Amino acid sequence: MSGKPPGEKAIQKEQMTTQNPIEVGTTQQPFAAEKKTKVFVPEKADEILISGMRTRKLKTSNGHNSLENWDDFISEFSSSCPKAEQELARNLLEQNKMDIFRLKELLDFQKEAWLKGKIFSLEEIILAKGLLDPQDISFLKDQAETKKIPALLPVYENKEVVDEKYIILEKIGTGDTGTVYKVEYLMQCTQTFSLKIMHPFFSCHKENINYFLHDMRLASKLKYPSILSIFEFGVLPNHAPYILADYSPGKSLKILLSDRGKWDILRSVRIVQQILSALAYSHSFRVYHSHIKPANIIIENGIYNPERVKIADFGLSRLFSQGEDMVSITHGSLESMLYMSPEQAWKGKVDHRSDLYSTAILLYEMITGQPIFQADTLSDMLFKQVFTKPVPPMKINPLIPRELNRIIMKALEKEPEERFQKADEFLAALQNFRRPAVF
Repeated sequence: MSGKPPGEKAIQKEQMTTQNPIEVGTTQQPFAAEKKTKVFVPEKADEILISGMRTRKLKTSNGHNSLENWDDFISEFSSSCPKAEQELARNLLEQNKMDIFRLKELLDFQKEAWLKGKIFSLEEIILAKGLLDPQDISFLKDQAETKKIPALLPVYENKEVVDEKYIILEKIGTGDTGTVYKVEYLMQCTQTFSLKIMHPFFSCHKENINYFLHDMRLASKLKYPSILSIFEFGVLPNHAPYILADYSPGKSLKILLSDRGKWDILRSVRIVQQILSALAYSHSFRVYHSHIKPANIIIENGIYNPERVKIADFGLSRLFSQGEDMVSITHGSLESMLYMSPEQAWKGKVDHRSDLYSTAILLYEMITGQPIFQADTLSDMLFKQVFTKPVPPMKINPLIPRELNRIIMKALEKEPEERFQKADEFLAALQNFRRPAVF
């Protein structure tokens, strides 16, 4: 989807083709035009989309928009409407820029367009139809951002003491969720740790903190060579959640990928095997990572093992997913969605198979030298992650053996039931893989 609105003619043309919405239970085939759009659609995709379009008639009190009704309304669309769209729609109602019935018409139109593989954001539809000026849209977005972020991300300088316990040695890096520092204990400066301090908006609701504390108790019990051990966790006086974990002197896979591009095939497989081994261990305790991505994979150079893997950010999946409602859409969230499974990107629901999908994306990128999908907007990335079949890696890098190509494509199936069902299965497939002598 381009950055410019598609234009009123494009919207009107699409509107002419969506006058008869698909009824649940009919024999119509919503994806009959798949060959024209060249969009891969899994068998159950029509069920997912249509279920998101089931709505009941809404009522308003005294002719005004009712936020109580809006909560009912948005819950109906929560499985099919991206969170950025939900926030814009909510602000349209709160500021009396649009009534709830008109908004429902626009969202219905948007969903029907999605069924045909055509992506129009709510903002594009509103502008193309001339319902609001661009200035009005910008005002609503600015208000949403101010409302959603209650405080600034705390910044600490070297030698500063945090919570009367930790001395800041240096800043390791900053992401879209927080900052990681190298620290020492104030009373025992003999060992270094990594201290991750997250944005205070993650603690805006008591439920978020309860999730955080519960999940961190589980994650702190994980003791495995390829997982960064967690020693302490809690909430600072400024309401920022924090985690004290092992310090790793290695570099993130994100940095290494940007520096080196395409990697050696067997070297990439060895690294992914370490990731899968750690996931098999964590999954045995029913602890899922849910945010496997290059920024959370640290590669160390060891003495006996040339490259050792350390996985960071276990136990944060529910905190991050709850916090997304309060964070403006950023490049960081677009990057995160690149490594999400289809079910996580669409509905936010994950299990152990979601981690395996994300790991396969890492392997894909390492041996091809390019991301599995490319998109400029969150809605584009969401659509590709859910519906678009990736290009087989061997078509990008002819040196990739056919068997490895088959393993990766199996792990990247859209339906969780069609992937490897356990990390051990994925790991065994890679261990049995042998690169032909011709290479």
